[in-house]
Amino acid sequence: MKNLVIALLMLCISSVFAQHEKIKTLKIAYITSELNLSSSEADKFWPIYNMSQKKMHELRVQLRDIHIKIDQTFETISEEEAIKILNTSTSLNQKIHQEETALVQNLSGILSAKKIIQLLKAEDQFKRKLLRKFKERRPPSVRNSNNRGQ
Repeated sequence: MKNLVIALLMLCISSVFAQHEKIKTLKIAYITSELNLSSSEADKFWPIYNMSQKKMHELRVQLRDIHIKIDQTFETISEEEAIKILNTSTSLNQKIHQEETALVQNLSGILSAKKIIQLLKAEDQFKRKLLRKFKERRPPSVRNSNNRGQ
């Protein structure tokens, strides 16, 4: 029985990992298509972009962990803990903003300002399309219950 549980857990983990990789691949293809990068631009762009995305992902994971902690302990946290959480959350949001600013600055030597704007627009469009697809895949009963409060 224990082996079955471990096998199922491994299957779930590999499925989530595969889904994450598929989304990452789709995002790369979408951005590549939208920006129409030359091979020279692409060679310089992707290492900078990927490093920035990795840093922002790490910061967002930390921020998500704080939100989970808040959800789990909100009723019992002290005022001092709440201040620490606010300070940490604010600091992480500032670091995300700094990383976004650094990305634009780092790319400005490689891409035109217009292409950088296209990148930001493409990222936003990709997120919207991805969210729309996930929303469409949910069962109708879940979709309807989420729309009641709107």
